[in-house]
Amino acid sequence: MGGKNPYIEETKFTPATKKFKVTFKREGKTVEIDPEKIPYGHDGLPGSILDISQGFHMGLDHACGGVCACSTCHVIVHEGLESCNEATDAELDQLDE
Repeated sequence: MGGKNPYIEETKFTPATKKFKVTFKREGKTVEIDPEKIPYGHDGLPGSILDISQGFHMGLDHACGGVCACSTCHVIVHEGLESCNEATDAELDQLDE
């Protein structure tokens, strides 16, 4: 169901340039991400946690298809937040609702 939300400005982000790891606590799995293999899935921004979760079959809920219209795919970052892009205004607005 991925696509673009026509009511939200296109997101500007800095893609990863080095390999990194993501741990999915609920599944108890850590995966290594190679930026050269992005995108992994079909929804969300390329290299986003949603994209990665789809590529590794982690089952992250995402009712809107990753177009920042519902907040069902929000995550909690326990470590490494300093290496993430800042949340967009649209993302923050969804968390406020």
